[in-house]
Amino acid sequence: MDWELAMRRQAVTEWRDRQILAAHTMLNKCAQGARNAFEAQLAQATLLDSVWDPAGFSNHRIDTLLHDSVITGIAECFASAGRELGSIDARLAPFGEAIARAEGIVLPLALQPSSEDEAHSPEALPAIPTEAGLLTRLRESLVYKASSLTTYASETADWLVQDKAGLRDRLRDAAAKRIATQWMGDIGDPLPVLAQMIKTIERVAHEARTELL
Repeated sequence: MDWELAMRRQAVTEWRDRQILAAHTMLNKCAQGARNAFEAQLAQATLLDSVWDPAGFSNHRIDTLLHDSVITGIAECFASAGRELGSIDARLAPFGEAIARAEGIVLPLALQPSSEDEAHSPEALPAIPTEAGLLTRLRESLVYKASSLTTYASETADWLVQDKAGLRDRLRDAAAKRIATQWMGDIGDPLPVLAQMIKTIERVAHEARTELL
């Protein structure tokens, strides 16, 4: 038995396990950052979002928040994995180069729903013709300020209602579910991002071990 070859094959198995752990770690870190950023966006949620369509509010936002950081994370993970695999045996360099290209990973991106945000946000003060008199300008200004105060009071009351009733937790739960099923899950159609990464790592590991037969 070629013990040196057996040790290199074992090294590939250990490489596989380390890369799977690295993929978990990277996605966990990105997900935590996305959830923190999502907290700041909860102020945009209306009562209708919280009660009737928490997923509609959360999915697109979570996907958008995760997209760029995960693209960067995958590229860094696979580049490091490729270098490490090539260092095990010169014959494995092509496999390392292949995984370093990080091709074939598809990221979810939920469509942005038709948002109620614009309907609930204060409208901009209409343009006043330059020839309008001072009285007209003053009246428009007072109407706008009154409208803004009413809107602010309404939105503040809406926030308090959602917060006291725990409705914002429905949005947080929807965001967590999106991450768990589409980004960090094990199964699904299409496959979650983590499952795609693991599948790629395992395929390359299998091909590398076969090369060392």
